[in-house]
Amino acid sequence: MKKIKSANHQVFDQIVSVNKQQENEFNNGQDGAIILSLLVMFFVPFLLLNTVRNFLAIDYSFSLGLGMLALSAIVTTLLYKQFKIGSRFAEKEIVLSQLLSRYIPKNKAEYQKLREEKQTDPQHFFMLVDNWVESERQYYSR
Repeated sequence: MKKIKSANHQVFDQIVSVNKQQENEFNNGQDGAIILSLLVMFFVPFLLLNTVRNFLAIDYSFSLGLGMLALSAIVTTLLYKQFKIGSRFAEKEIVLSQLLSRYIPKNKAEYQKLREEKQTDPQHFFMLVDNWVESERQYYSR
């Protein structure tokens, strides 16, 4: 029977996964997700408005098209701000920090050491996390 991972173990797996990715690849993926979200948020209202226009048998005109585009842009802007899309798809360092704050470490001394070293040497954060992951992984290999 397959073992079910604890929520903490799943967060640890996410930390490992995010840390393995190159920073520029991760950030580019996040940018792509933002662009895709914006496209969906724009075209869904636009297509719904176009469907309503067809249903009401309103002829298509230039001003109507501009109005539909403007309304879709407004809805997209409101959704973007309401759902805080920009912060949901954050950069690698931000995502890794959020995951680390949700994680309950097995080796509290090593985790505290990671937090202290991050404060003193933030440029090598990813390398520090990589070293910490190796020490923390011991507890999951049993």
